[in-house]
Amino acid sequence: MKAILVNHAIIDCMGERYKSYGMLGKKHSEETKKKIGIASTGRTHKMSEEGKRRLREFRKGKPAWNKGLKHPAIAGEKHWNWQGGKTEESLAVRSSVEYKRWRTKVYERDGFKCVLCEYVGNELIADHIKSFSRHPELRLEIDNGRTLCKECHKTTPNYCGKARTC
Repeated sequence: MKAILVNHAIIDCMGERYKSYGMLGKKHSEETKKKIGIASTGRTHKMSEEGKRRLREFRKGKPAWNKGLKHPAIAGEKHWNWQGGKTEESLAVRSSVEYKRWRTKVYERDGFKCVLCEYVGNELIADHIKSFSRHPELRLEIDNGRTLCKECHKTTPNYCGKARTC
């Protein structure tokens, strides 16, 4: 049986979850503590400078061991938090040329400053007055946008989906 470990749970190739916490929440007996102490006597956990240099040279230019690693047993519709593929739609809209034009027009209309505190700088956000997710027909309407700084954006009623009714 092939299995992977994710957040203290073993997931087998069929997507079944089995909890595995090892020693979490348990205590070693005094005898075990003595054995561990004897076994680790004289060990140092520090690597020499030469060893560090050689390891750096060995790893240079190589991708991380988990780069591009896929977990098909818990991907897509099999994942517990799957919400119907809505990320793909949102990403497509937000990376479109039309959306980028909308943002630029909102910034230009507001004079590249926050409409609430008049902050001018590089931390400006083109905010949707009516929610991006709940009002798809208004996503690219310039009248539904305003320029806010990061701090003022956090105070808006629909910041990060706070508002449930719009």
